[in-house]
Amino acid sequence: MGNKHLLLICIALGLLCICSCKKSELATDIRGTWKTDMVVTYDDGSKEYRTVYDAFASDGKDNNSFTEYVFGGSSIENASPESSYAFFSKIKGRWKIDDGDLYKEYDLSSLEVELGSAYQGYDKGAAYKAMFHHYKQLAENSKTPLKDLQIANMELSYDEGNIERTVFKKTNSIEQYIKPVAAKAHDTSVNEAPSAAPSGVPSSVKAILTSRIAEWDNKYEYDLESSVSSLYAQTVRFYGKTYSREDIQYSLMSLIEKIDDFEQDSRDIRFTQIDPVTVRCDFTKVTRTNSVVKNYPSYLYFQNINGVWLITQESDAVTDHNLSKKR
Repeated sequence: MGNKHLLLICIALGLLCICSCKKSELATDIRGTWKTDMVVTYDDGSKEYRTVYDAFASDGKDNNSFTEYVFGGSSIENASPESSYAFFSKIKGRWKIDDGDLYKEYDLSSLEVELGSAYQGYDKGAAYKAMFHHYKQLAENSKTPLKDLQIANMELSYDEGNIERTVFKKTNSIEQYIKPVAAKAHDTSVNEAPSAAPSGVPSSVKAILTSRIAEWDNKYEYDLESSVSSLYAQTVRFYGKTYSREDIQYSLMSLIEKIDDFEQDSRDIRFTQIDPVTVRCDFTKVTRTNSVVKNYPSYLYFQNINGVWLITQESDAVTDHNLSKKR
């Protein structure tokens, strides 16, 4: 009896060792950059071709991180990213392997979206909105694993529940693709109305603020509390009055509870440098409420606070005009 019990223990330890070794091998083999191509089919039958790169890194101490790049908006199958993509996105996150399954946890606050070389007819705000929604769904399902991770012969594959396994191929660094696309993306004049004189705002800052405004447009569609916390400074001049960030959150929550159908987009963004850490952004805010469309000449003041661009003032021309008549 004792020998049989000892044998069972040895078998269990052996299986545990095999599983541990397999997990260790997968965690080592996954490091590097992997590429796959996919097709997104829309309700109208049109297709969008995307190329996805996942770059996995680890320091061997459970500090496992990844960066995912998506080149999207192409109508050309197997197109090269530097020539035929309308936008590319970048998002960071953390990964782990458990029982042979891959878990990916996305950091939504790290999402960046830029216009690519084939940007004609493509709106950056719409691209950001689509990718944010895509990754929000993935983040909500982060506890659902990508099953049966396999890595062999320079290929990485897993089961997402589709008919076929998702397959990535090992590739080199993607910097050769990012740089030309990013260079075109940072030319944000494609979305801006020309100003009478140069504003002096660097292109890199314009790109960041354009993404921040897209986040601001989308704040009602997702987690409003989280959005307000990441977008606004502690104290904000808000439509003529000074409020705390918490007050703004309550005000916006009360507003959106009264509206069944609401969408917002910002167009024709113009940038003016106020001081070394403050930029004013003027634009046309387009709102759609129950199919009623209205345009508002609006503006936001962004201030760089500890390396993050936060809203310190928000208003529009209509509100300012009405307030001026009361003085």
